[in-house]
Amino acid sequence: MDIGSLCSNLFCLQKTNLDTFNRAIWIADDAHVRMLLMSTISEASFQHIQGNTSGDLWLALEREYAPNTSSREFTLKTQLLRIQMKGDEISAAYLTRAEEYANTLANIGQPMPGKDIVMLVIASLREEYNGVKKSLLDRQFTTVFLELPELLADHEFLIKKQFSMLPQFKQSLLQQQLVPPSKLLQFRLHDN
Repeated sequence: MDIGSLCSNLFCLQKTNLDTFNRAIWIADDAHVRMLLMSTISEASFQHIQGNTSGDLWLALEREYAPNTSSREFTLKTQLLRIQMKGDEISAAYLTRAEEYANTLANIGQPMPGKDIVMLVIASLREEYNGVKKSLLDRQFTTVFLELPELLADHEFLIKKQFSMLPQFKQSLLQQQLVPPSKLLQFRLHDN
């Protein structure tokens, strides 16, 4: 895991409701990461230090030093426009990848509208998400990116539940095929 991912993860944890013990651990870990960051930057970079967390510090440094070229912007926009959910990728990893592209674009001063990001992400889901795609795009209120992890996790749970029930369903079908309906009728007639 690189330092940027660590800062990003700590930044995300800050925004969640943590119990007091976990929050104290998080604050200590975040202070340690912030100290590591500050000990590696030059004195000239101290003027760019902003925020109270390692995530804030990292974003400030990234905003200041990330290359802001047309080529970089084109590459990032292309990555976001062509994003596809990989065959073995879980939705959380896919959403994290999309969010990283969007955040990097925002950090170089070229943010993409949230509504467009949501449309791209939903449209590029794998085939087994087709059922949820339509419902997410047809909602009366626009789906926001922060809702996607939970909505897609719920859909993945339903998919896994269906696959776990598949062996039972197959067994039931096999049992029905072992005794054809005509034989069942013969057994019933002989029982009377």
